[in-house]
Amino acid sequence: MERNEISQKALELAEKLKIRVPWVKIVALKPHDALLADYFAMATQEDSEGKKLWDRFPTREEAIKVNLVGRVIEVALCKFLGIYPDLHVGDFKTRPDLPALGLDVRGSMSHKGQFPVYKNDPPERLMVFGSWQTGTDFVAIHGFHETGMLQIEGRWSEVSLIGKPAFWVDSSELRPMDELDEARKHGGLR
Repeated sequence: MERNEISQKALELAEKLKIRVPWVKIVALKPHDALLADYFAMATQEDSEGKKLWDRFPTREEAIKVNLVGRVIEVALCKFLGIYPDLHVGDFKTRPDLPALGLDVRGSMSHKGQFPVYKNDPPERLMVFGSWQTGTDFVAIHGFHETGMLQIEGRWSEVSLIGKPAFWVDSSELRPMDELDEARKHGGLR
């Protein structure tokens, strides 16, 4: 597939997403972005294996795929925000994905706009949600929200693609990225 065809696909998807969620941002990925995300995902995977944390996935390959999706979205978000990704691995439960901004990042392998929020996600943190499909050259950034405001029992489901129960959030419920700086200044959305 030629570069123009892939970019056209990204534009077509953006138009479909914007019908439902007008504030979705599309971030184009360059080959070096993908290489950085791949390195970052493998470092995360190796750290997880050392701590025996990947066993919730059916296979190692599935765990790697989930790590890659998350890291591609994180790299794209940093590109969108004009900052360099924090490549630290090892203490994902105690520090935000982007510590300089106090942001966590949550991703999906589908552009349908359904995202998980887990019980152990810190309620006071702002979380940015994005989607990326393997083999494409763009990420859709759907928006952000304060995690605790999404951890509502009515959203809870024991069913999950990765075997981890979660609160499920639709991208139409997220805040536009244009409001992120203001929310960060005030320490959240409240």
